[in-house]
Amino acid sequence: MRPGRGADGTSWRIAIERPLADKTRVWEAAVPLVDAAMATAGGSRHFFEYKGKRYSHIIDPADGRPVEHTLHRSCGGG
Repeated sequence: MRPGRGADGTSWRIAIERPLADKTRVWEAAVPLVDAAMATAGGSRHFFEYKGKRYSHIIDPADGRPVEHTLHRSCGGG
């Protein structure tokens, strides 16, 4: 990501998708950023299926196994 502002002087706008089971892409929000960063993780796009069960790329630190929900989290700072 490029620091500062876009070429036209406006803030960068980062889209956050709503996690939908049918994989439809719908924006939940657009967040303006200037000299900041944002990270998002969730289980609805990055997973694999084995024997009919979905396994997330996010590991639960309490038991070391993939989480079984599709919640998403975004965090930012600058």
